[in-house]
Amino acid sequence: MDKQQKNKSVKMNIYNIANEAGVSIATVSRVLNNSPSVSAKTKEKVLSVIGNYNYVPSAIAQNLSLRTSGNLIGIVCYNLQDLYYATAVSLLESSLRKRGHHIILSCTGEDYLQKQKSIEMLITKQVDAVILIGSVFLDEYGNNAYLVNAAKHCPLVIINGKVRSENIYSFYCDDFTAVRECVHKMYQKHRNFLFLYDADTYSGNLKLTGFQEGMKECGLDPTGRTLRCDPTPESAAVRFDEIYDTLKKIDAVITANDVLAAGVLNAALRRNLKVPEDISIVGYNNSIITQCTTPHLSSIDNGLEQLCNMAVEGLTKLLHGESIEGITMVSPHLVLRDTM
Repeated sequence: MDKQQKNKSVKMNIYNIANEAGVSIATVSRVLNNSPSVSAKTKEKVLSVIGNYNYVPSAIAQNLSLRTSGNLIGIVCYNLQDLYYATAVSLLESSLRKRGHHIILSCTGEDYLQKQKSIEMLITKQVDAVILIGSVFLDEYGNNAYLVNAAKHCPLVIINGKVRSENIYSFYCDDFTAVRECVHKMYQKHRNFLFLYDADTYSGNLKLTGFQEGMKECGLDPTGRTLRCDPTPESAAVRFDEIYDTLKKIDAVITANDVLAAGVLNAALRRNLKVPEDISIVGYNNSIITQCTTPHLSSIDNGLEQLCNMAVEGLTKLLHGESIEGITMVSPHLVLRDTM
């Protein structure tokens, strides 16, 4: 089979064409639409690849550049049923809309390939930037190649995650320090700790290691004092009951989010434990859940509203040609209520 026949047999798409030509997907789409903003040299390179592979563009690819630039932002969310992500979407959408932007929202679930496809879909729609909510999009082993590749086509903004790479901008809370300092605060009155979490995400692991480090600094052994459960209050209650029956002595619980804290609180009250006299409970996120329990939950405020506002402000600067820092961190703070 000669080269021409081989090329005709290869099924190409706009991603392949962009990769082969060494340009962005947006550039390919502009060439397909005969945009005057593409240089003659670049246009010739793209058309050469298209001709070599007899590529026939889809209707979507042909119309990628027919809208006004700077107006469309993609938001990728893990799970809208989760209060944290739903709140973040609401905050981002409101802030973006006030600045005249429109959004395309994609919810991915847990599947890794779906996360990648969602970002690729938004790039195909030629969004001006993509905002990722949460650290669930970061690989715990640091393999974030799909994010680095996506950032070649448009700016990537990450809420509560950290990636150091060109055209990726991270806005995150210092989860490690938040939990570590909470342990020190609770150590003033407590010795028998438990940390309850529900996910091995980048953020979740920082909270876990923060707890372990805080325990060691206070002269306590963290072994057997961390417990994973499903992301429901029922699961948190069951797991708390199981370990309470084993250890007998638990007087301080920190959880990775407020949903789990509510479950622990329910279980403690069913055991007729006095809160906070017999046991103190601290959640994470400082969500509306903290005020829907009796007693009201203490919680670590991770500055979600601040993160979202800073991310949109930073993105606005980027879209106006200004430069911003690649990594921006906010400091959390403990909100004391009735459970501590």
